[in-house]
Amino acid sequence: MSVQNSPLAEQSLQFAIDIVTHMRPVKGCGVIKDQILRAGTSIGANIREAQYGYSADDFVYKLQIAVKECAETGYWLDVIEGAGILAAEVVRDLRYKRNRIQRMLIASLNTKKTHMEKK
Repeated sequence: MSVQNSPLAEQSLQFAIDIVTHMRPVKGCGVIKDQILRAGTSIGANIREAQYGYSADDFVYKLQIAVKECAETGYWLDVIEGAGILAAEVVRDLRYKRNRIQRMLIASLNTKKTHMEKK
């Protein structure tokens, strides 16, 4: 199953770009900055990797990792908001985009698992 050029792939790529763009000018906060960059960009990387999965199980596995990275990204956004590292409206926008990607990932996983059970 290909996800390249899908809304999910496109939105996760843009989300990664948004994370990098907003975090680039942040000074200090080394661990937090590194963690949000790693988790936020890993979502799209795992989605992209899923398209090259060698089996349906591998595809599902990669998307499940992307869901976990979404959850971790949500945690770091909470920390960033609570610590006042980024403006609340920026965090709100990033959280909205992350939630949308997570919903799409879960829907994709449910659809794929349903198709796998029918075989």
